[in-house]
Amino acid sequence: MLKFIKATDVDLIPRRLIEHIEGRRYTVDEFYRVKRLYISSLSIDLIVNEENAIIGFLEYSLDELNKEIYINTLSIDREYQCDGRTLDFVINTFKLLSKKLNYNVLWHCYRPSYFLRHGFTAVKGSLLHYTCV
Repeated sequence: MLKFIKATDVDLIPRRLIEHIEGRRYTVDEFYRVKRLYISSLSIDLIVNEENAIIGFLEYSLDELNKEIYINTLSIDREYQCDGRTLDFVINTFKLLSKKLNYNVLWHCYRPSYFLRHGFTAVKGSLLHYTCV
């Protein structure tokens, strides 16, 4: 059975999980350096398996004014991605949290098709990006 454990130290997150975050524009060392500075104000949960081995992590934030949960980063070991069990666990957990708090869940991802099949809908509007040159 999978479960979430609150990360009290960013160094608990294995490097391999940071290395395969799609679309990241920072190095693994930059991730650790910046997250160490803000760990007390971040919501980072480790995903552990039955043996309490860390198989993933999730970073999210709560926007209490707009009643929204923003899922910023999800990284799961490749061997746990294939069967969909871990992603289903994460999605179902946030669906329950969403209902309990009466918050919407917003998830920026690079592969939306899986989420669309599991009750998420595409958001009207645009994610905009400005590159400072």
